[in-house]
Amino acid sequence: MASMLRKQKGSVVVEFALLLPLLLLILGLIIEYGWYFTNWIQLTNAVSAGARAGIKAKEGEYPKDLAENVVKDNFWDPLQVGVTEEDSPHRITVTATYNYTPLMGPFTESLVPHTIKSSATMVFP
Repeated sequence: MASMLRKQKGSVVVEFALLLPLLLLILGLIIEYGWYFTNWIQLTNAVSAGARAGIKAKEGEYPKDLAENVVKDNFWDPLQVGVTEEDSPHRITVTATYNYTPLMGPFTESLVPHTIKSSATMVFP
């Protein structure tokens, strides 16, 4: 009876050792995608705030510069920002591209997109 329990304990250790890498990979992917979506949401909010600031620019302010500065102030890493302004109706479009670097490095590099893009357009009536 005692030898039978020892055999079962050994098999549990072997099963755990076989499943542990898979469980760690799943946990790593959950963390990676959580961080990716956090960056995506933050970039979307920054671009929206930039478009809002650009459309509300007062006379004497440059809407393009104001929008670009607001986007850069509202995001934590360097990114590429493009602002276009049109008349009739007064419209401003802000686009931003962020080069995302995966947290887990080479383990998740091929599973996560490397660029995050966002765009927002505001129209002043």
